[in-house]
Formats: sequence, C-alpha cells, structure tokens
Amino acid sequence: MRGKAGTAVEFGAKLSAICVDGYVFLSRISWDNFNESVDLKDQIEAYKELTGAYPESVHVDKIYRTHSNRIWCKERGIRMSGPHDGRPRLSVSKETSKQALEDEKIRNAIEGKFGTCENGDLASTE
Repeated sequence: MRGKAGTAVEFGAKLSAICVDGYVFLSRISWDNFNESVDLKDQIEAYKELTGAYPESVHVDKIYRTHSNRIWCKERGIRMSGPHDGRPRLSVSKETSKQALEDEKIRNAIEGKFGTCENGDLASTE
C-alpha cells in the first residue's frame, strides 16, 4: 500500500506509455499490484519494436531508476533521465543542467497525458 498527495492508498490502474514524436501510446494497463521497475525493459523493447530502434533516452520516475535498469540501459546506449547513482556531485555542468531540464519537460508532457486520462477527457489533444 502506498499513496500519493497525502493519501495512504492509491486506487486505479497502473499505466505504461511510450512517447514517439509527441504522440503517447499506451503500452500496458494493469489493475494488478506490481512494482513498475520490472516493466522498464519490456517497455523499451516495445518502443524498439514500434520504431525499429532503441530510444536515445528514457524519462522515468524514481522507482524505475534501479541499478539493474541503469546498467541495462547503459549497455544499449540509452540515457536515463534523473540523477546518477551515488553521492550528489558538487558541481554540475551547464550542459548537464540543460539536459536535465529538457528531460523534465518531456516527462511532464507524459504525466500531463496521464492526468488527462484520469480526468476522463480522452478526446483532448492538448
């Protein structure tokens, strides 16, 4: 049991989505309780099947940033959004900061689509 926004329990389906050229494709929906981190590799493989290539980067919640998922992505040349493993770095380059900001913009767009679905407005394209 874990919740969001001050609630002890969260209800509803878990969704996994793929974003290609601004279009969001639902690749998994499940009402079962499972740890989403085990789903990342399948989602990336689904993206590869859809597009013919691995993505340049993946934009994920903290739960997906496991050590094994990071290694798996690195072996395939896929950049994973979010902070690196280990201690925070004392100084971060401008390029790294700019990339992190761009990654968050992409992730926010996907989260926005989830919010649209939760509100029942499936016809919205904004």
